Amino acid sequence: MKKFLTLSTPLIFVFLLLPFAAGNGSPLTSAAMDGETAEVQKLIKEGADINAQEDDYGFTALMFASLSGYRKIVSALLEAKTDVNLKSNDGFTALWAASESGHKEIVSMLLKAKANPDWQNNKGGTALILAASNGHKKIVSMLLKAKANPNLQDNEGWTALMLAAPDGHREIVSALLKAKANPNLQMNKGYTALTYASIRGYKDIVSMLLKAKANPDLQDKEGYTALIWASGVGHKKIVSALLRAKANPDLQNKYGLAALMIAAAKGHKDVVSVLLAAKANINLQNKYGLTALMYASRYGHKEIVSILLKAGANFNLKSENGETALSIAEDKKYSKITDLLIKAGAK
Repeated sequence: MKKFLTLSTPLIFVFLLLPFAAGNGSPLTSAAMDGETAEVQKLIKEGADINAQEDDYGFTALMFASLSGYRKIVSALLEAKTDVNLKSNDGFTALWAASESGHKEIVSMLLKAKANPDWQNNKGGTALILAASNGHKKIVSMLLKAKANPNLQDNEGWTALMLAAPDGHREIVSALLKAKANPNLQMNKGYTALTYASIRGYKDIVSMLLKAKANPDLQDKEGYTALIWASGVGHKKIVSALLRAKANPDLQNKYGLAALMIAAAKGHKDVVSVLLAAKANINLQNKYGLTALMYASRYGHKEIVSILLKAGANFNLKSENGETALSIAEDKKYSKITDLLIKAGAK
């Protein structure tokens, strides 16, 4: 699972192409793009169309100046009453440009000029989503103070919180939660902010989300929970935190995999022990009849086999193909695991 920010054409990519598009714009947009403050001021006085948009991307002089951080040009355009909420062809605004680039002074100027913090681009993204994703904590605070909606989702379901959590932006996560960001919103594939923080191993962010009443048992479209994900990557402390928050250790994904099975398969013995202490069902079977013991036997995890046997795992259970933990170990030629199972009574 990877994070993809759906911002249509990324602004930084557009910025790289702008010199080639300059000839398709007005003298004002070209001067703003080049940072020529005196020329911009001159053109404004001469009555240039301050809202003109260049042909290729639909950028205005204000967008160019906001993206590049030309504060004096932004100030001149705002004084001339340029339309602060005009959108480019992809739906970007000047506030978007400044928020992505991290120009906090310009963000402040635009917000004072009544820039709408909740405008969404053609794919549903917002300035807050951009700022949170890029770790611009001061800009996030400005946008939230301007009543930006922290729960807006783009077309794929991403929220600012979902994008801040997996990148470890703790202060931004905290600010969003204080602004009533909903930790239980799910993107189209069903992932949540808690899912991402659990996978990436950010225990403090997981704790913040759980304190804000994130539901640890929400399942994505394939049935995975934050606990299953955390167990699979071996984040013992996060697994413990989720279990303390009453995460159900026996929830299964659409393949029938539960946290204990995936931890056993991946060789995370400490996680296996934590799950067993939380009363995870040791004999739970997936849709193919495989158990945690069978997985540990299949992948050669001798210590986990021993832990499971001591905890009372049933070594006589069979998969839908008639396999047992012993037959699997024998087939893989894991002699030490085979010996353990036979010593425990497997036949």
